[in-house]
Amino acid sequence: MPAKDGEGALAQISISQPALVITELRLPDTDGLNLFDTIHQVNSTLPVIILTAYGSIPLAVAATQRGVFDFLTEPIDVAHLLKQVQAALGTNTNQNANLGKENAWREGIFTRSPQMENLISQASRWPCLMPAY
Repeated sequence: MPAKDGEGALAQISISQPALVITELRLPDTDGLNLFDTIHQVNSTLPVIILTAYGSIPLAVAATQRGVFDFLTEPIDVAHLLKQVQAALGTNTNQNANLGKENAWREGIFTRSPQMENLISQASRWPCLMPAY
């Protein structure tokens, strides 16, 4: 779902719980790195790709060190972007798919809250909390 600025993006993320966020570095009310930081605080597993016409190697390195999935400079190589989107979606999907049968414990938990999904995801990584089958 498209958004016009960082605030709109955060609102959309909380409603639609996307599997991936693609954002520009320069936004009207913030920048893509600040948006990433806010997203990461709420959902540390949500991949974020940042696009920019104002990139530099140090900025790209800093972004990826912070956890940004990829930092692409314009003009965008569409084939590379699509490959990165597939990789990002695979990363996010694989985390859930790898839980497999072990994810059955949360079948009765319903939430639309990204914070709760993040908490559930963190809890699922604790082996002592997983039921024995």
